[in-house]
Amino acid sequence: MKRLCIILLMGLLSGCATKAITPLGFYYPKNISNLEAVRSLVEVRNKTIESHPQWRMIASQRLIPRYLKDIPESEFKRFRDYLDDGVMYIIVHPAYYFFFHDDYSTETKEIENYLEKNTLTKTGLFLREQERSLRDFLEITSTRNRLILIVLPGNYREYSGYRYRYGDDEFARYINEVTNNSEASIYLYSEKPNRGMLSRESMKTLTKFIEAVKPDKIVLGGGYLGRCLEDFFRQLAPDLKDGKVEIEPWISALSPEDLRYFDLDDLVKEGRLNMNPIKELQRNYSNARDRSFRELIRNYRNNKGRQG
Repeated sequence: MKRLCIILLMGLLSGCATKAITPLGFYYPKNISNLEAVRSLVEVRNKTIESHPQWRMIASQRLIPRYLKDIPESEFKRFRDYLDDGVMYIIVHPAYYFFFHDDYSTETKEIENYLEKNTLTKTGLFLREQERSLRDFLEITSTRNRLILIVLPGNYREYSGYRYRYGDDEFARYINEVTNNSEASIYLYSEKPNRGMLSRESMKTLTKFIEAVKPDKIVLGGGYLGRCLEDFFRQLAPDLKDGKVEIEPWISALSPEDLRYFDLDDLVKEGRLNMNPIKELQRNYSNARDRSFRELIRNYRNNKGRQG
């Protein structure tokens, strides 16, 4: 009887716990023929160079990617060579949950450990997996040397919500790790740490950059849908042709506060992230131009049965 109880208990626990850690690149939203080779390069770099104490120390002191405002306008055109089949990627406030939103009650101090830990709740799993999805996208895309502009929270080092406000700049280390010293990874700052809009000067620089690079499409990701990401989307989209800017849910994050508008069973399937409901909202509502993403999110339960 005791043995039977132990077996039953193990079965119950396995039903609640997550599956094995999601492999790197599992959520990658683009089909590429050499994904396995690229993934191997990422994993080797993570285990060697980026695990070395000296590299970690240097990487937590300053940002390695180039600041767009420091790049001469005469160099802008050469970034065309880094487009991904005509696509330019812009990521707004990556890993915002872990670095700027989490209540820090967990003992997990580094994002690497956070992404590897198990969780027994669907909310915790969803928040962890959406951070993993974007992390993997940045790792793989930068290793492929494709054009990524990262919009960092403005003046984040002084922001009261920054997890590492005092001490080494772990967010800088994260950005340096996921951009892999790629020449195609550049950055700007948003005007405020908790809003996605750029200053007028930064927007002017970005507009000139886009005009020089001439991407066929700009794909946006980051955090949060309906919040900072939408700030940036609405600032950028009016100056471009319809369909030129697209939010990609698989590399975007929902705020923990907005999860109450969803059924977690829709967003987590068999222990994995499922952003297809958000993608469906995007398709049905004209890429959030007629209504805000925030409005769509808050009405998800009401509209769920009428999608299609």
